[in-house]
Amino acid sequence: MLKGFLNDNLVTTNKDEQKLLNLFRKANHPSRDKFLLDLEWVLNNTSRSRLTGVKKIPRKLEKEQAAVKLKKIAKNINKITLRG
Repeated sequence: MLKGFLNDNLVTTNKDEQKLLNLFRKANHPSRDKFLLDLEWVLNNTSRSRLTGVKKIPRKLEKEQAAVKLKKIAKNINKITLRG
């Protein structure tokens, strides 16, 4: 979708998406609104969307990342205190 100043321009290259887009353009305004609401609901309430949430990081990896961050902070503290 391309955002425009006056309206949004919908563009696709896939044949199936082009068919859906043509049907959407031919529909009347209330049908379009209902279609968009239904589509938004499907995207937000499918099992796949629930699975794409926050992934749990293994504890060992989390500790390694925290150690790297702490090392960087420690190096910066030494530089700051030497300058001041």
